[in-house]
Amino acid sequence: MTKVLGIDIGAKFVVAFSLSELPVGMSYPDFYKRNAKFSISKIRMDNSKEGSSVNLRDAIELLTQLKPSAIVMEPTGVWYSRLWARMAEHLGIEVKWIGHGDLAHNRGAYGFKDKDDRTDAFCLAVSYFDPIFNARDSWLFWRTGVISQVNDRLLEIKSLEATTKILTQQLRQRLKYEFPEVADRSITNARTNDGFTAWIGWLAGIHSYKRILNDRAKSIATELGIDITQYTRDHAAAIAGNEIREVRLKADLVDLLLDPEFDRYRETLELFGFGSIMQATILTNIYPFEKFLHSGQPHIDRYEDDRGKHKKNMSLSGFQISLGMGKRLIESGSSSTMVYSGSSFARKMLYSWIVTNVLPEKMGESWLVSEIDARALSNPKPALTVAQLRSRWKETKGTNKDRHMAGVRSAMTLGYRVTRLLYDELLKKVSS
Repeated sequence: MTKVLGIDIGAKFVVAFSLSELPVGMSYPDFYKRNAKFSISKIRMDNSKEGSSVNLRDAIELLTQLKPSAIVMEPTGVWYSRLWARMAEHLGIEVKWIGHGDLAHNRGAYGFKDKDDRTDAFCLAVSYFDPIFNARDSWLFWRTGVISQVNDRLLEIKSLEATTKILTQQLRQRLKYEFPEVADRSITNARTNDGFTAWIGWLAGIHSYKRILNDRAKSIATELGIDITQYTRDHAAAIAGNEIREVRLKADLVDLLLDPEFDRYRETLELFGFGSIMQATILTNIYPFEKFLHSGQPHIDRYEDDRGKHKKNMSLSGFQISLGMGKRLIESGSSSTMVYSGSSFARKMLYSWIVTNVLPEKMGESWLVSEIDARALSNPKPALTVAQLRSRWKETKGTNKDRHMAGVRSAMTLGYRVTRLLYDELLKKVSS
């Protein structure tokens, strides 16, 4: 008999629900209520004990005793879930991954109105046996090998950027008093060979910088006898340290992206003009590309309803969802709204790339612009060209909220077209 553990992972506790088959003869909530006492294990994420829970050191022993054929998890917090995946791998247990959105959908379909760790663990286990969920082939792929390292570097870089942003905001606030003339100075220009910003290095006491010495001598703070505190210098040292680490991580990321495993992807991504960070963002969401195909071919869904016959490219839809550019129609009464769905992180990254690398008029013409325009003009109902979208974007900058949203829609329209074109170009690579 197949035994499965649904594992819901939190910061302090892990809740596991053991299930051997789909509940029959009663609703899922009723089955859960009758069996939760006997099927749930609570595990602390450290080596302490609390009540009836077991601790992390006992987790492998628990898995060995229960002998599940598989465990089902969400990719929560990366590092939390990775530990459990590693323990399962160590014991030869299959690991299945389910997305947050799919679990939320299943939870509602199974009849649960409230969300908590215990019911989530139960719903994770049920999903393993659910024939409808399995028919949709919605299980996630866990990244291993080189792509896992790419994902690690990307997350580390974004984490450092976030930490540096907070430190920089705090530093600027203190400098408004201690050295106001440089408080708003850029920290992206004038980098040293070691990778840190020159004036930040001077503040930290690790770099000699004549210009900043002159600025300090002329500063109103110097005239008033205001010193730069050690706390401020330590903040600068932390920023400089992060900048050095970021340079090293980005160099490591570039080396990883040069792996032969990504050759066919890299050629296409470079054609679009994506830099290393965007390449990594896209690859960690769409690799391997074959996961969107069925037997190496696009999955085309043909169906008919009261509005007629329809054809949808499910492979393209899944690809765009993975990059945050899937479209979902929400209808209510006589109104309908189209919203974007999928990875919010990928969508934010793509949006930022569009507004800095495509929408500005100074970017001019490129292969990407030409391809997008050719497709827009070849439609039975010609769509807006890149030049027209650029004009609309320029008109809406710095204006009221409604006009600003019109500009956002211009960027999102371009993002949608870019991902569709990227899908087609990668499909050519796979088919050739």
